[in-house]
Amino acid sequence: MWEGVEGFFSSLDPLSLILGGVVGAIFSTWMTFYVTRPVLKLVGSSGGGGPSYKCSAARIMNVSGFIGIRIRETVIFGWSVHNQFESGLSLDRQPARQCQATLFDKKSSSVAAPLFWRLAKNPNEYLSVVDIGPNEQVDLMLFCGTGNQPKKYFPFRPKNKNCNDPIIPEEDAQIEGTNEFYVEIRCQGRKMMRFDVRMEKRMDGRLYMHYGSKGRGGGGTF
Repeated sequence: MWEGVEGFFSSLDPLSLILGGVVGAIFSTWMTFYVTRPVLKLVGSSGGGGPSYKCSAARIMNVSGFIGIRIRETVIFGWSVHNQFESGLSLDRQPARQCQATLFDKKSSSVAAPLFWRLAKNPNEYLSVVDIGPNEQVDLMLFCGTGNQPKKYFPFRPKNKNCNDPIIPEEDAQIEGTNEFYVEIRCQGRKMMRFDVRMEKRMDGRLYMHYGSKGRGGGGTF
């Protein structure tokens, strides 16, 4: 058996061995750093509140990696031609570490407010910096509104990290009407994702928030 193995390798020329080593090194690097690198995705929304306020949050997930064939669902004129198909291997990604999120005014690109995370394992604690493990979902708190001023809103900021109640700004410091923002998430100083947030005042006077790519991420009415 060993004579056959030795014969196989002796039959290879040096160039083939070098090329094989280079291809192997590239594939190993791709597997280690690209496929398993953390990737954050907007996967839904959540909310909450108290007797005098209501808050909304975007749900962020460190999604698993995938090697194989993936064909998305095809829909023509409302009819599904075929369902989504995938065949391959799912891989857990590395944790996304030291993740911070910031809300920006879209028109001026100026910072509107730092944002806070709410972890599923401790929903009564709010943090400005978190680690997001593989396949873990966390809530990113966005805006709150009060019953006293139903047409105004403000970025969520907890009274302290172990308190669900937000700091409610003075009325003249709250935001009113239709405005556009965007959220930027950085982990270990590197930009991981960005998504738009639009607060819209509708004809019935109510506020509607939607976020994600072209409003397809989620939203709700205040």
